[in-house]
Amino acid sequence: MKFIKIILIIILIPVVAWLIICAVAPSKMEFEVSKEMAVEPAVVFKEISDFRNWEAWNPWAAMDSTTVNSYSGPKSGLGTRMDWTGDLLGSGSQEIIEETKNEFVKVRLLFNDFPGENFANWKLEKVAGGTNVTWTFDGGEIPFLFRGFSVLFGKESLVENYNSGLNGLKAVVEAKPVMEPTVETISDTWYIGVSMDNITEADLSGGNVHGPAFGKIMEFLAGEGVDASGMPITIVRRHSEESMDLTFAIPVADSIAGSSELIVSKIPGGKAMSTIHYGSYESSGETWYAIGDYIEGNGVAVRYFPYEIYLNDPDSVAESEIMTKIVFPVAD
Repeated sequence: MKFIKIILIIILIPVVAWLIICAVAPSKMEFEVSKEMAVEPAVVFKEISDFRNWEAWNPWAAMDSTTVNSYSGPKSGLGTRMDWTGDLLGSGSQEIIEETKNEFVKVRLLFNDFPGENFANWKLEKVAGGTNVTWTFDGGEIPFLFRGFSVLFGKESLVENYNSGLNGLKAVVEAKPVMEPTVETISDTWYIGVSMDNITEADLSGGNVHGPAFGKIMEFLAGEGVDASGMPITIVRRHSEESMDLTFAIPVADSIAGSSELIVSKIPGGKAMSTIHYGSYESSGETWYAIGDYIEGNGVAVRYFPYEIYLNDPDSVAESEIMTKIVFPVAD
């Protein structure tokens, strides 16, 4: 009997100790960390709203080399989701469930080894010289028997991880090229063009859409004896992650009669912001996003569809020398 009592005591001591730890441990884990970054809120928002970007600064990425991430839902923004699994980090998921563009992102965190929902919020505040970024953690209500883990692992280590993540994010966003668009005044530009809807990025690869569209326009102009008055342009009438509505156009000196397949219209003159992208057409996306983020982040109103002008012949220059002018007509 004495032996059995000793065994029971040995078993009960850690159980009682764990219950005491759970009793004194906090029922919730909450904290926030902040850091100023010398970029516009739109630049930070774009970085955090796409979980694929997190791999460059995720504070937990280096902790477990076995971790595998998978992505579902939209590429970024509301509904985008990342699931992970790893030997050390276990498995779980995070999903953006609420956002206010360039201001706020709410992420729901689920850890498969622990019950309950957790939330991480991002708050972006424009300040002199950049953006104050606040990253908060709201662990929700912790079931009683799990509260001891918050003591064993400590809030301090999580706060350290969050600070490490903000430092990594700061390094990434501040290393991006600073956008300084050219402000100019453009004249009315008449054009003849072909409009196409629901075009995907895959459709555009290799010039499979541009080439035939511009060829059709040039053939028409030649038949009418009309000269082009500028380089080819593509007007972006609508854009989403899935598809675009585009107008492929050739500028002409004045209004002319079109055809059943071709439209004649005008880009209205006025103030515009523009920048030059150097490199392949396929790589121009980052430049588009950069000038778009600058315009939105500075509260500039866009008065007409943005467009790009192909300033030189890609067949006659090296890829790094291909020049694409991206233009946003803006309000005065």
